[in-house]
Amino acid sequence: MTSTILAAASLLASLHAAEERPKIGLVLGGGGALGLAHIGVLQELEKLQIPVDYIGGTSMGAVVAGMYASGMPPDEMERQFTTMDWWEVLKDRSSYQFLDYRKKLDDKRFMGMEFGLKDRKVMFSPGVAHGQKLNNVLETFTINSTGITDFDQLNIPYRAIATDLRSGTSVVLKSGNLAKAMRASMAVPGAFTPVRMDGMVLVDGGILNNIPVEVVKAMGADIIIAVDVGVTSTEKSAESDFHSLGSVVGRTYSLMQRPDQKKQLALADLVIAPDLPGLSASQFQRTKEIIPPGRKAAEQLRGQLGQYSVDDTTFKAYLEKQRRQHTEEIIISDITISGNKAVSESVIRDRIKTKEGPLQLDTVFEDLNRTHGMGDFQTVTYNLTPNAEGYELEYNTTEKFWGPT
Repeated sequence: MTSTILAAASLLASLHAAEERPKIGLVLGGGGALGLAHIGVLQELEKLQIPVDYIGGTSMGAVVAGMYASGMPPDEMERQFTTMDWWEVLKDRSSYQFLDYRKKLDDKRFMGMEFGLKDRKVMFSPGVAHGQKLNNVLETFTINSTGITDFDQLNIPYRAIATDLRSGTSVVLKSGNLAKAMRASMAVPGAFTPVRMDGMVLVDGGILNNIPVEVVKAMGADIIIAVDVGVTSTEKSAESDFHSLGSVVGRTYSLMQRPDQKKQLALADLVIAPDLPGLSASQFQRTKEIIPPGRKAAEQLRGQLGQYSVDDTTFKAYLEKQRRQHTEEIIISDITISGNKAVSESVIRDRIKTKEGPLQLDTVFEDLNRTHGMGDFQTVTYNLTPNAEGYELEYNTTEKFWGPT
């Protein structure tokens, strides 16, 4: 009886401490592959027992923040990203085995390059990659958030930043499909096709707001810890000889972004800036080298970060919330198809092998590969929505507007 009373008293004390302590917001900036250093920062923050009450980010920062908000531990992020075949994910082409016969012939004739004719004009894709495989990866990494459309209801309240090409403004994404929001935030123009959502055409949020301090502060954070992974590359790009297209474009991009980044960083209470010399935003294959500098940068600020550490009991309660898992079995009660206009639903359904019943992700991914392999769609993604009988599994197709063949 006494031990029960003591445990209850300890829990109440922990809850009271959580109410009294300042609410901490973590802001993860964009930077392509360099954004993987955020994982190292999260690892060190957990080592120091610093809870994160609100989290937001841009581009790769939005991806890492979204994974953390949905319940993935930083060590698991490191394992997933360091073992990932980045070339396979980013090249975006369906595996040869899933291509329709006509598409296999086209691949041999045109070496994978694709164009179409529309209004008597030759049309090309608006991006090198449509994000088909990346979408699948992000959906898998955030499966724990299935059924959640309000980002305030995630394990940690979350925001992602994108840029709307139509209005020319920065957009704060706080609801909808989590994986889609992450994908929109990192849709680098030219590299990835834009994401169309609610009448908007969304691309990389870093164009207008690469380190969204004000956004996370507005969520209710008392203290802002911001992580800037671009400071080293910005300094190094100034020393370039500018003899390559990449160096010219990279420097132009950083000159456009940096003034606003400095304004945002000035609003933060503490800035962590990993030193990433010799590494660039495109070097995803060097993930193992990019993550450790994040840990080191946070470790070097232990003295300042220590003031936000909490006791063992409070941090244990925080981790239980951050690691909270979706324990309900996902039962598919209905399978729907959306987005198709030129391609009939019956043709798509012929390629879907998933049946009503317990969710089998491997089968769903094979369905996506077979449908995407038809060659008619930019992307084929899936979405799970709760209903009275279980979950509706929606296969969402985005047809190629440039009319390939």
